[in-house]
Amino acid sequence: MKNKENQPFKKKPLLDSYAKYSAAGFQMLAAILIGYFLGAWLDRKFPLNGNGTPIFTAFSSLVFAGVAMYLFIRQVTRDK
Repeated sequence: MKNKENQPFKKKPLLDSYAKYSAAGFQMLAAILIGYFLGAWLDRKFPLNGNGTPIFTAFSSLVFAGVAMYLFIRQVTRDK
């Protein structure tokens, strides 16, 4: 039987890395868009002031972008 230390290191194909990280980019884009549309809906549903400042849109977009970045960083550090 071979030890794990004696087995040759297998590299992942380069195309798998590209596919994984481009999918993560699309997931980040989807999360930010969901945050934007959720915030826009909340701004229409609950207007906080009369001049139409998109408070919910800005807040939810930033929160969803932060969550997307956290998940992306967690995925990248877990793969190493």
